[in-house]
Amino acid sequence: MKTRHVTMKDVARRAGVNQSTVSRVLGSSKGPSISAEVRRRVLRIARALDYNRNPSAVALRTGATRAVMVVVSDTTDMYYSAIISGIQEVLAAEDYSLVLHSLAHAGPPSNLPRFIRRFHFDGVLMLGALPGITDDTVRSLRGEGVPIILVGRALKGGDVPSVMAANATGGRLAASHLWALGHQRVAAMRGPRGWPDVTLRIDGFRDELARRGASMELLRLFPCASRQTHSGFEATRKLLTDARPTAIFCMNDTTALGAMRAIREAGLEVPRDVSVVGFDDGELAEFSHPRLTTIHQPRLQMGREGACRLIALLKNEAAVESVVLDVHLVTRESTCPPR
Repeated sequence: MKTRHVTMKDVARRAGVNQSTVSRVLGSSKGPSISAEVRRRVLRIARALDYNRNPSAVALRTGATRAVMVVVSDTTDMYYSAIISGIQEVLAAEDYSLVLHSLAHAGPPSNLPRFIRRFHFDGVLMLGALPGITDDTVRSLRGEGVPIILVGRALKGGDVPSVMAANATGGRLAASHLWALGHQRVAAMRGPRGWPDVTLRIDGFRDELARRGASMELLRLFPCASRQTHSGFEATRKLLTDARPTAIFCMNDTTALGAMRAIREAGLEVPRDVSVVGFDDGELAEFSHPRLTTIHQPRLQMGREGACRLIALLKNEAAVESVVLDVHLVTRESTCPPR
């Protein structure tokens, strides 16, 4: 037999209060203040009855859906997993649902603004570089009153709050590590256009080498089509047919794994012949062979910080500021002095 859904009216009857009082306690409407004793009683009875609010009814009354959209370029990219976990941790504690939207499976990027408006999400978290979603697109949505936080990406001018890792610092740390080992003939993997985080990493890498007096003629910048393993493999395979650096700085851990395979298939060894440095410090870095030297960025914390800032926007709290989180070098077995 089908169990009857517990309603707000049921909670009010059991608690001996008006339904409007229950509505205010459970956060779906505003009104006069409620005593602590009444609030505790209503919450206790709601839990005892296993009451769950009807999201559609709440949306109709308040215009709030208690749902947040998280936009990514591609859900197969492992970079986003820890960030999304951090986001979900905060949203669940605040009684918000997470709706994941992948541009790789949702039609043209131009459809995104219409999708956001259609489903009336309370807020939006945009993760990393999103092909086809320009700074102007983000500003337009923000201008329409859509609360937006960027994670792993920042707009020029900083007019939309963002959470970033210290990408340029990470590049400098990678360069400093390789230089200290004695590498001067090095290569750095560039990503496609529109990935400002990777650009910052390369800029930091180049700046640190230049600061240490390295010859820029010995630095090779080579393109990589995507963040995926196969792209890192193909990019490095082509690089090795032209010239052989003693060390490679990759845009992330995933492409670094592809680079290591390309090095092995060329009859070389990592790190004896070519050292490899990644960026992210995900689980793959710890379990690769050899284990990957990489730059750790706090992806779980990035997700938490992004979600906390979005919640602050939704609650109309004090001005929400952007933040840049520290990174650090994790030295493992994929780097050593050049032969």
